[in-house]
Amino acid sequence: MSDIREPAPPEGDMPVALASSPDAVLATTATPSPRTRSWRYHFWILAAALGVLSLAAVFQVASRDAAVVSLPWFGDTPEFCTWKRMFGLSCPGCGLTRSITSIVHGQWAAAWAFNPAGWLFFAVCLYQIPFRSVQLWRLSRRLPEIRYSARTVNVVVWTLLAALFTQWIWRMVVAA
Repeated sequence: MSDIREPAPPEGDMPVALASSPDAVLATTATPSPRTRSWRYHFWILAAALGVLSLAAVFQVASRDAAVVSLPWFGDTPEFCTWKRMFGLSCPGCGLTRSITSIVHGQWAAAWAFNPAGWLFFAVCLYQIPFRSVQLWRLSRRLPEIRYSARTVNVVVWTLLAALFTQWIWRMVVAA
């Protein structure tokens, strides 16, 4: 019999095993801990809320009849609504950007005229800042997250959707 052995791979090419058993998890396939995933989740929700409110503060609505928002250094932005560009009809979310921008600039009547549901979306967006900040603080102190029940989350989501579709149907009926 001949003593044939496969050559061992070079040491640099092999992933390092965390344990010597055959069921060892390789270091290259390790996933982030649930705490790290939660921290990232809360961080990105907070960043998105701050981004929306910051953009709303920078955007300008020229008049109550304006169909677009403008940036001070850029001018008018292109129409955001793909539905409106394709079909020529407003979608349930049409006017949300202008509504939130108007709220941030203190033009409450204009905000209501653009999209009444904008007030709810603004409130939810504004709520995210202290809530996600507290969540990040709690996670950094190794405290448990504050959890809302699925029922509470469903009520908020369905309320937002109902507000969007109710105002959309109302506008379609009144415009007809």
